Amino acid sequence: MKKVDADELRKDMQEIISSMDEKSIRWRFQIEVDGKHIGSVSSFFLDANYENKPWESIDPKKNAVDNQSVRELGIEICEMDCWGKGFGTKALLAFMNYYRSLGECRFVMKTRSGNERMLGCARKLGFYELKRSKEEEAEEGQDFDVVVLEKVF
Repeated sequence: MKKVDADELRKDMQEIISSMDEKSIRWRFQIEVDGKHIGSVSSFFLDANYENKPWESIDPKKNAVDNQSVRELGIEICEMDCWGKGFGTKALLAFMNYYRSLGECRFVMKTRSGNERMLGCARKLGFYELKRSKEEEAEEGQDFDVVVLEKVF
């Protein structure tokens, strides 16, 4: 995995957020449990080949369908003591329901083949494997495939 420069990411996120207005569709929500921030869910727009679309090509007031895109969902739970307790599943379900209320019915998630928690969460939510890429992602000296999962309501 490519290392992310935190300052560059923060700057990019601030630019994106500052360009949004009250009519913009949210692309990120924070996850809190008992008043404690434990992570976030976020979304991205993908093209027909499941590649990321550039932010500047997206109208933030339109849903994925109107942006001729597919909605990719992501989740990050930073607090390890919160893993395996269903918080991620509940957060992703609520996130999908938010987008469904805006007319979206197709969702995609990407993960590495060794991410058993994410794969289990996706299956629990009704996602199925759509595509597996032999482009390997290395983590701790081990190679993994990239798995694309999909759910259509």
